[in-house]
Amino acid sequence: MNGDGTPSDDDIPSDVELLDWLEGRLDPAQAAHVEEKVGRADQEVHTTVSWLRMLHTVAHALPIHEPPPTVREGLARYFTVWSAAHTGVRPMAREIEVRVVFDSRRDDALLGVRAAGGSRQSVHLAFTADGVDLVVDAHRGSDGRLRLDGQVLPWAPVSAPVFGAWIAVADSYEQAGDGDALGRFTIRNVRPGFGRLTATNGEITVVAELDLETGPS
Repeated sequence: MNGDGTPSDDDIPSDVELLDWLEGRLDPAQAAHVEEKVGRADQEVHTTVSWLRMLHTVAHALPIHEPPPTVREGLARYFTVWSAAHTGVRPMAREIEVRVVFDSRRDDALLGVRAAGGSRQSVHLAFTADGVDLVVDAHRGSDGRLRLDGQVLPWAPVSAPVFGAWIAVADSYEQAGDGDALGRFTIRNVRPGFGRLTATNGEITVVAELDLETGPS
């Protein structure tokens, strides 16, 4: 107790203590100590105890079903692919710098194609090099930031088809979430500017210079 009669921090049980007490994980002496604290506690602690008791009851009453075998098999296959792609870039990984072969801002204009409404919310880019192609779609959001949807397309089968990807624009760095077995990835919250995109599966590392300064707009 403090000098003014209010409980001190030592007198107020933590949520972890309360949960361990309610679930019977404390030895008798510790349980008695927490119970004594609860007995002296204010209404806020008693409300927390009631909420934890309800949560504990619901959690134990909730039925847990085994997933079907097909789900387990699918997850196991995906984990095998994901694990192969996330073992880190090996020293012998071959770096390939791709060159742009299609830019919708340039090539649509040459073909006389105009974006609907006179504005262009997306830019479509295609790159190539010996052994691999890369396609990237850049979509501008309402906040001005870009979402990049990309896909790495090796010409020959690879043992790790999932690619991790990231882009550096000036002092900004954004990384993709997990890719998929088709070589696709998405990078969000990318600032406009000139950037360097890197995608790797540990066998090959694809590098592309992206002009995100002039579009989409």
